[in-house]
Amino acid sequence: MKCPERYKVFTRYEAEILKAAIPDVLGKDEGLPPVDADGIVRWIDTQYLAKSSFEFRTLYRFLILALQFFFPFFFGSEYKIFLSLSSEEKQHLFQKWSESKLYLLRNSFTLFRLVICFGYYGQDEVSKTIGYDAEAKLAEASKRQVIRD
Repeated sequence: MKCPERYKVFTRYEAEILKAAIPDVLGKDEGLPPVDADGIVRWIDTQYLAKSSFEFRTLYRFLILALQFFFPFFFGSEYKIFLSLSSEEKQHLFQKWSESKLYLLRNSFTLFRLVICFGYYGQDEVSKTIGYDAEAKLAEASKRQVIRD
């Protein structure tokens, strides 16, 4: 039996929580490729967090664990943990988190969501679907001359 691949930053439990959050954070959008939660978690783990500072990695992992245990209680989900919530309850939790009157909580949701969006919209097939051509942008940028005074 082959052992599953390990994560560089996440524990398996943190990855499981993040995978459960991704579809409800991104929502459904007709015309875009389907969400590959496992691929996004792998990208966040290996390409984003593994190359980030220790402080940022710690903060992001804290947000994942707070999402699992603290935020459902704080935002009114009747003493359940995140993984046991239905999709509607998760979306309600994310809505409440994003609209929190506390600046720090509201911005922590923005940070949590932004990293997920980097992972999803950075995929080649998604970026091409929305009309972004990275190779064309690179070619255009390489033609520019930068002059500094």
